Amino acid sequence: MSKANDIFAGVERAFYAAKEIAGEGRCLWQPPYNTGSYESRLAFVYDKLWSWNEADRACMRLPRKDYIDYFVWEWADTKAKGQPFICLKSRRLIISWLCRGLELHDAGLSQANQLIAGQTFADAQAHVWRCWYMYDQIQKRNPDWRLDDPLFYGPMNDGRLDSLILPNGSKISSINQRGESFRGTGVTGACCEEGSAYDRLSNTWGQAVTVCQGSPTSVGGHPTMIANASPNEEFLELIAA
Repeated sequence: MSKANDIFAGVERAFYAAKEIAGEGRCLWQPPYNTGSYESRLAFVYDKLWSWNEADRACMRLPRKDYIDYFVWEWADTKAKGQPFICLKSRRLIISWLCRGLELHDAGLSQANQLIAGQTFADAQAHVWRCWYMYDQIQKRNPDWRLDDPLFYGPMNDGRLDSLILPNGSKISSINQRGESFRGTGVTGACCEEGSAYDRLSNTWGQAVTVCQGSPTSVGGHPTMIANASPNEEFLELIAA
C-alpha cells in the first residue's frame, strides 16, 4: 500500500504542476453556471447533474421538486454566510446526491478543499465516487466545454474513491467519522453523511465546524450534515440547539 501511495503522490504532484500552468483555481463551468448565486446553483442542479439509480441501474436526471429548490436555497444561503447546515431527511429523496452535486459545483467555481465523512471510510469513499460520476457525466454530455480529465485515487471498480482532484486543482477527499480525521487548513467544506449514526457525533461535528473556521475577516468554509431521524442522544441535543 505504501508503494501505491508513493506512486499516487508523485502523480498528484505532476497533476498539480500541470494545472498550475493551465490556470489553477480557474472556473470550470460555462455561463450561467459559473457563479455562486442561488440561481446559478439551481440551474446547474437541474440542467447538468445526472445521478446513478442503483435500483434501476440507470443514469437519471435529478427531478424538479419544490423540496430541491428549498434545499439548494438553504445550502447556498448558509454557505454564503459561513453557517453550519444540518439537513434531517427521510429516505429516497436523493438529498445526498443533491449535496454531492452542489459540492461539485462549488469545487468547479474555484479551487476548493472538501472533506466528506461517512459512518465508515467505505461509505465516505462511495460519496466521493458520486462526485466523480457527476463530473464524468458533465464532461461527456458537454463536449463543447472541453473539460479536462480529473485525477482520482481509490477502488474505482467498487464504486468508491479515496479522493478526486478536478482540473482546476479542487480536491474532494473521503474520511471516516472520527473527529481527528478532520484536519488541515483551507477547508472549504466538510460534510458528515449519516451523521446521526456516528458514535461520537458531538466530537466529530465540532471538528468539522472547527476546520471550516475562517479568519476574523473571512466567511470560512461550510460544515454540513445530512442525517436520517435517529434516537441518538447526541444528535437530538445537536438539532435541539
